[in-house]
Amino acid sequence: MKHLIFILTLLFSSTVFSNVVYTNKGVVQKLYAYTHFGSVSGQEGADVLVVFDTGLAECPAGFFLSASAPAKETVTSFLLTAYMKQNETRFRVATNSIWNGSASSKYCELRTVIFE
Repeated sequence: MKHLIFILTLLFSSTVFSNVVYTNKGVVQKLYAYTHFGSVSGQEGADVLVVFDTGLAECPAGFFLSASAPAKETVTSFLLTAYMKQNETRFRVATNSIWNGSASSKYCELRTVIFE
């Protein structure tokens, strides 16, 4: 029974995280910090949009950090550091979570900032 639970957990985990992929390594081109779009009642801040050549068909123009993301303040500071220093950076994004704030381009949801 323990083996079955372990196998099911592994199977479920790989299914849940299978849409989280690495972007190309590159330089953040633009940052947009919104005041209202994506805002969460009772919390400070809103969505942050990052223009970045991801190399991904699902979201070639970049990705977004949701205002409701855990540790959004820390991740926002990492994004600002990457932009200001113009260091090559890599990200992990969820290709199954697309930002609804743009009709012309698709932006995946940010999961991880990676300084290499």
